[in-house]
Amino acid sequence: NGGKYNEPYTYYYVLDHDGNVILDNRSNDSSQVISSESATIMHKLLRNVIYGRGGTAHRAQISGWELFGKTGTTDENRDSWFIGGSPYAVAGIWTGYETPTAMSDNDSRNSLTLWKEVMVRYLEGKEPKSFEFDSNVISATYCEVTGKLASASCTETATGWYVRGNMPGR
Repeated sequence: NGGKYNEPYTYYYVLDHDGNVILDNRSNDSSQVISSESATIMHKLLRNVIYGRGGTAHRAQISGWELFGKTGTTDENRDSWFIGGSPYAVAGIWTGYETPTAMSDNDSRNSLTLWKEVMVRYLEGKEPKSFEFDSNVISATYCEVTGKLASASCTETATGWYVRGNMPGR
């Protein structure tokens, strides 16, 4: 959302039996907490978790939707979580045990599976919507060995996202 903070809420609005609005979150004000450029770059990085080569959450892909996310586990695989979002909402799922117990690899993927099930149902019937990105952020190919912009001699490259005018050297 361009680096803006919106206080979280669990409902848009609530109506009483006569159709009168009794609780309303539709006009919550937001405040800029990080730059729009930083938010765009972070989104592009978190998108790679789902769509990038080697991404740890490729199974979170939902056909027709642009998503971002972050997986996580704790030491000894005792907790697993996935937090991801669409243009409509962000949701997080934690899995683990009240008394910390190591989980199998299949158990540690449960948070991702549950997140996808919730989001598929939540997004069902919604109009496709895109994220808005800062036009001052551009992509460039960088060398994975040096971290600098790729030259012809670099064989291991990837795409990075940069604020225009703040590019790494060659």
